[in-house]
Amino acid sequence: MEVKEMVWFIFVIVAVIVIFVLIGVKAVQQQERRLVEFFGKYIRTLKPGLGWILPGLMKIRASISTWEQTIPLFETPVTVDFQDGSATPKGAEVFVRIKNPDIPYDAGDGKMETGVYRAIYEIKNWRTAIRDLVENAIRSYLNSLTIDKGITKKAAGFDLTNRFPKKEKERITNALDIWGFELKKVTVMDFDLEAELVKARGEVQKRKRARDAAMEEREIRSLETMGSLVSMIAESTGKTIEEVREEINANLDLQGELRNFAKELVAREMRIDGKSLTDIRTQGGGGEFEQTLLHLIAAFKKL
Repeated sequence: MEVKEMVWFIFVIVAVIVIFVLIGVKAVQQQERRLVEFFGKYIRTLKPGLGWILPGLMKIRASISTWEQTIPLFETPVTVDFQDGSATPKGAEVFVRIKNPDIPYDAGDGKMETGVYRAIYEIKNWRTAIRDLVENAIRSYLNSLTIDKGITKKAAGFDLTNRFPKKEKERITNALDIWGFELKKVTVMDFDLEAELVKARGEVQKRKRARDAAMEEREIRSLETMGSLVSMIAESTGKTIEEVREEINANLDLQGELRNFAKELVAREMRIDGKSLTDIRTQGGGGEFEQTLLHLIAAFKKL
């Protein structure tokens, strides 16, 4: 073989070796791990930095992110039964993270393995498995709530992680341990209510607003009536309104009697202008109301 041919032969050999080496070089990111198999058998995990595998004989089985990962839940709308109706969860997600990516641990199954290894070799599809596990837990938990409680707790997305019953949370934690993950949180952003339920709730809210408005109106009228009564008492006792008010503020018993009397008047829809007892008689008060007012006037005269 001539020298020139020898040089070319060596050059080709070196080039093949360099290419062979370069093909086997794998760059692993900081928040990443890669599992390597040799003839289909796991042999090691590549950590952040440069790693090398034997091309053709070794292969990367899977790459796993060690960042916190989000798994959407109920992607196909599912109706969940509450104690008093049904609703569809919206924006539900579970947040998980690889547990101990570099340090082997025992998840109660007698195996000392890293979370990265477990995520690939202890479960066929960890995303599907985790989604099914948590969706079932959410259904079970929401079954124990009323819709009002569910809607109240979901404000801004509520974290169910510490709301699950103790045994349910332990079941989730144990399963995730075996699969190489740890639970960070489970959130639900909102609920879609059935049309009939929305209508029924709307009617309830209308009645509640009407009731609140009536109570507010009654309170306002009670205050107005108390003002009229103060004027009537001042006129009957020969005292000024300011003097009567000062005496009322200084006597809790009189305050209570006056307030209760005013509320009774308002409850019976009387309109009192505070000028004389004739107003009560004219509008049907008489009897007990007159006696109560006379009692109040007598009490003020003694002061």
